[in-house]
Amino acid sequence: MAFIFSNNEQLKDQLVASRSAENKNSIVSTPGTVFCQFNEQSTSGLNQNICFVYCGTGPQWWKMGRELYFSEPVFREWIQKISKELQKLANEWLLIDELINTSSENSSKINETNIAQSAIFAVQIALTALWLSWGIYPKIIVGHSVGEVAAAYVGGYLTLSEACKVIYQYSVLQHRNTRQGGRMLAVIGLAVAEARALLQGLEHRISFAAINSPTSVTFSGYEAELEQLYQLLTETRPEIFKTWIRLENALHSPLMDNFNIHEDLLTSLDQISGVHLTNQNEIFDKDCADAKLYSTVTSKCSDLCFSNTYWWENLRSPANFSHTIQTILQDSDCTIQTFLEISPHPVLVNSIQECIDHLRCNRVPSIIWSLKRKESEQQTILSSLCRIQNVNWSKFWHTRTWASVSIDQSIRFYLERIPLYAFNNQVCYEDKTVALISTQSENKFDKISSNITHIDTIIKEIYSTVLKLFNSSDSSATLDIDKSLVAQGLDSLIAISLTHSLSRRYSVHISLVYLLQGISIQDIAEKIYSQMLKQSENSASSITRNEVSSLSKDASQNNDTLITSKPIKTENDDQNNTISTQENNELVWKPLNLSEGKQIVVTSLANIKNFN
Repeated sequence: MAFIFSNNEQLKDQLVASRSAENKNSIVSTPGTVFCQFNEQSTSGLNQNICFVYCGTGPQWWKMGRELYFSEPVFREWIQKISKELQKLANEWLLIDELINTSSENSSKINETNIAQSAIFAVQIALTALWLSWGIYPKIIVGHSVGEVAAAYVGGYLTLSEACKVIYQYSVLQHRNTRQGGRMLAVIGLAVAEARALLQGLEHRISFAAINSPTSVTFSGYEAELEQLYQLLTETRPEIFKTWIRLENALHSPLMDNFNIHEDLLTSLDQISGVHLTNQNEIFDKDCADAKLYSTVTSKCSDLCFSNTYWWENLRSPANFSHTIQTILQDSDCTIQTFLEISPHPVLVNSIQECIDHLRCNRVPSIIWSLKRKESEQQTILSSLCRIQNVNWSKFWHTRTWASVSIDQSIRFYLERIPLYAFNNQVCYEDKTVALISTQSENKFDKISSNITHIDTIIKEIYSTVLKLFNSSDSSATLDIDKSLVAQGLDSLIAISLTHSLSRRYSVHISLVYLLQGISIQDIAEKIYSQMLKQSENSASSITRNEVSSLSKDASQNNDTLITSKPIKTENDDQNNTISTQENNELVWKPLNLSEGKQIVVTSLANIKNFN
């Protein structure tokens, strides 16, 4: 079992849920709680037989990859590298602007074909580099539709500049069909044979964009005919799930025969050979280049050549993902233990599972994903890492930032216990005699009250936050502050985003379980107000004479000492405080044990600028 958490309260919720559950299945949905999906007997002899699966167009969303960009240096490095390569090809838009600098969903252009496909490619390569830095390598690689560009690059058939050129030309030429009357419709629960029957007589208007599993297909073509097909399925097969793809285009359809797309694609990519590279300096990774690469155009892994003619076949023909996955499952040379989807959101997980069920495999592989829309990206990818067997955890821990710093082993023990939250950066004042301690007891309650945001203001701020998370485009939309948020549309994904927003804004923790219990905006505001009041009371509590004497003794060793009793951390952070002092020009970390609610940091004023 593993727990993924960012503060003590999250860990506490996970531990309570895991201990109170009657069986494993009842807590799988608890955020951050991970159970092993394998056992020693069923996986003996297997050593990370992983298949990397690269998705096609569809799962893009305006904030994909943003959290990892700011938290994982490897991910950020590759996004920046690909952004520079794409900038050489076009100046009308910048990858960094679309992925990182866009301020709202309404201002985002991520669903434009030319931007969506390039952005997905960049996120996929950055995710792959991150997985590799943790020691997770593929034995088999497969790409779905435009995901084959990332697969071909990772598999060693394209250089980075070639891959960026392919994804750019591929997406720009398809973009000519954007808003030209084409759409794409995904259907789950419809057998492929039945789907083919529906297309009889309409082949020049609608075609398969993808066959994802024996009971999952995607139609692509002219919107008018697709609307009729949607209505027909609604009336005759109401149990079938249907959804429109988030793209105003019709990929892999007859519309791709328009606007000279075929000729221009062949011309623009005529310099790309697409054969397996031998120059080690040109490939993405040597071990990845040794992996088997399967094509969803041919469903084979031999005699592949990703030249300009291949990319036209990829663009115009259906992505036969179902047949390819079944071929991989039947590959006797490499028994796959785990399918890992490399995408901004898991869109192929169900299709892979349906292929596994169809074949009735004796050994059932696990299926995991890298990211999930609107969920914490670090928590999601780390949870998936914990589901993989035989992870080299030593390699993972050495990718953490502090591990690369050259430090004296004698202080590593203390450095490993430094909390991971950011510095407070508040302006404090010098007080050599610790005089501030004697004034804290005066007018304590008035001081607390003046520093606490008024509850009416909290209600207004929560109201505005929830309305934004509901993605309401209706300017007249309203919420009832006394009515249950669940009854007004709050789901688990929105609740996760809301907990993060409240934590950042008020430095308090509101659990996900609490939000989903039917509470109102008024209830949340009162709980936040109560927690903030408690924090301020703790920070203003008096310090005993013994503690003052002890701190004064330490302070006397330096002429200038900075002391503050204001809360540097939230109540959820680790309670192992430390004192940093300067002794003989060496930085020394000392454990500081204080009674609950009192948090004091002492550091030399002479070194405060360098210390950050």
